[in-house]
Amino acid sequence: MRVVPGVHAPYANQMKDKCLQRPVSPLFRKDFRISKKVASAFAFISGLGHYELSINGEKVGKAFLAPGWTYYDKTCLYNVLDITSLVKQGTNSVGVMLGNGFYNINRERYFKLVDAFGMPKLLSRIKISYEDGTTEDLISNNSWKTAPSPITFNSIYAGEDYDARMEVPGWNKPGFNDKN
Repeated sequence: MRVVPGVHAPYANQMKDKCLQRPVSPLFRKDFRISKKVASAFAFISGLGHYELSINGEKVGKAFLAPGWTYYDKTCLYNVLDITSLVKQGTNSVGVMLGNGFYNINRERYFKLVDAFGMPKLLSRIKISYEDGTTEDLISNNSWKTAPSPITFNSIYAGEDYDARMEVPGWNKPGFNDKN
């Protein structure tokens, strides 16, 4: 018998403390330089629960609530996105905003389903292939800058709160001062 997260009581009791935490919807950013002719560039990305990716301030792809949902304790999906047309010579910037999705259903407003695998997480690799045959990888790690997003609450069932006073114009564009 498979124990379904969020449904079977014994599993729900194990997740109780995680479901009471109010997760922050984080912003992630990283600048990178292109100094050679680019043949191709691809982003391999997973946001647990969901992500929105931008390159130089432009949203990548048309997906909403990406990646798809799974039993996160067994499988995590990721997307491969062609970003070749978005990278340019000089300084570029990658930005990612995360949300909870089914990865973390907070008990603050919705009580029927208890499901929390943890706080939102990002795993990303940008692979740049140059015309001279060399490649470069930009991997999500602790060198990326983070900040809270204007989304102060989000739940797949209970909606979203957005505080426009917390907006950070240009956070996902090259040249942004990210010292704070």
